[in-house]
Amino acid sequence: MMKLKSVLFIVCLLQGAMTLNATIVQKLVLKNGSELEGYISKQRPGSNFTFVAEKAVIYMPGTEAKNIFDNEIKIKDLSPAWIKWAEKNDAFQGIGDDRVLTLSNIVTEKKTINRVRILEKGAKIKYLEMNDNLYSLDWDTIEVVKVNKRIKTALSGINRVYKLKNGTEYEGQYVEEVPGKTLSLYSNSGVVEVFNTDEVIKYSMKKINPNQSLFEQSELLDIVQLKDNTVKTGIIIEQNFNEQNPSDNYLLIQTVGETTESVKLADIIEYRKEVNPQYTPLYDVLLKKGDLVINRQPIYKMKIEESDGYIILPQDTGAVVITKTSPSTEVIIETHFQNDNTNQTLEIVRVKDIKDRKNRHLFWGFTYEDIVKTQVRPKSVQTSVNKTTKLIYSFDEIGLYVIYNPIEKNAIPFIIK
Repeated sequence: MMKLKSVLFIVCLLQGAMTLNATIVQKLVLKNGSELEGYISKQRPGSNFTFVAEKAVIYMPGTEAKNIFDNEIKIKDLSPAWIKWAEKNDAFQGIGDDRVLTLSNIVTEKKTINRVRILEKGAKIKYLEMNDNLYSLDWDTIEVVKVNKRIKTALSGINRVYKLKNGTEYEGQYVEEVPGKTLSLYSNSGVVEVFNTDEVIKYSMKKINPNQSLFEQSELLDIVQLKDNTVKTGIIIEQNFNEQNPSDNYLLIQTVGETTESVKLADIIEYRKEVNPQYTPLYDVLLKKGDLVINRQPIYKMKIEESDGYIILPQDTGAVVITKTSPSTEVIIETHFQNDNTNQTLEIVRVKDIKDRKNRHLFWGFTYEDIVKTQVRPKSVQTSVNKTTKLIYSFDEIGLYVIYNPIEKNAIPFIIK
C-alpha cells in the first residue's frame, strides 16, 4: 500500500494544469501501457480511486476477447471527438456526408466494450475509446502521471510552490509525478525541477494571473468529505506534512464562499473532483514588435498625407468592420509596442467626411485639433507576460475611426456600423 502522503499528493495534483479542454487535465500512464486522459474524480485515502477518462488507449491480452464485432458508423452519428480523430488520422471511408468510421464492440467474459477503435489485435489488443468512461484503479497500477505544459498564450492557470525539508522553495507548473517516488515542476527558466516525494513538507497553489480569481483559473473543484459527513467544496490551496506527528497534517481549502478553512487530513474520508463552472481561461495573442490586431482581425495600414491642415486618408483602402452593439461597442486592440516602456497608448481619432460647399464628398480626414478634442481614451490597458498590450475601448457612436501614428505617418482604419 502506498504511503498516505504519496496518495494525498496525487489527490490534488492537477490544480496547476491547463489545456484547451476543460475535462482533460492529466494523463495516467499505467504499467500495462494503457493511457487515460481526464481527471481523478474520487478517491478514499489508502483505497483505490475513480478516474473519468474522456479519451483512453487501452491494452488487454488478446485471449480476453471472445468476439469482436465491427460496425460502420455514419458521420452524422459520431461525436465531435470521434470526427476530429477520424479526420486527423485519415480513418473515414467514403466521401462527404456518406463517410463512415469503423468502430468495434469487444465481447469479453465479463462485459462488452462498445464503440471503440481497434488499433492493434492478435496476441494483444490495443483500442481507443472516447466515451467518458469511469475507471476504478489501484494506485500501484500507475507508472507515471503527466500534464501537458501550458501553452505560451495562456494567461490563466495555477502554479505549484513546493517547500522542501531543507527550507528551499520551488515554484512552477506541475508536469509529472511518479507515484510515491518523485514530483516534477516546470520552472520559469525552462528547466524541469525534480524532487523526491519524501523531501516535500508543504505545497501550495499560486494563481498566475493576479487579475483573475483562483476559481477563474482552476479547471476543477475539490470536494472534501469528513468523518462527520461535513462536505467542503472549493479549491485546496495548501497541504502541510509532518512525518514525526502525522496527526498534525492538514490542508487549507478556499471555499466557494471565498473563505479559507483548515481541515485535518485524519478527518477526511473521501476526496472528489468535478468540473469548475467558474473556470474562465484567458489566452494571449503572440505578436512581433510593431504588430497590431483589432478584435483579433487582421488590419489595413495606410499611408496618409497632409494638406491645408488636414490629415487625409487615401480613397481606396480596406478597414476592419465591427458591428455596433448596444449601448456601447467594445473594441479590443492588441499590440506589441516597439519599445517596452510602460504607459504607452495609441492615438485613436474619429474621421470626418470632408465636403465642399455643394455637399459633395472630397476626402476622408481629420485635423490636429480633432486629435486633441475627439481622441478616444482606453478604459483599460494591460500588458501580458508575452509583452502583448491589450487596450479596451468603448464607442457609443458608429463611424470611421483610425489608429493614428504620427511618427510613421500612417493610420489603421476600422469602421463601427
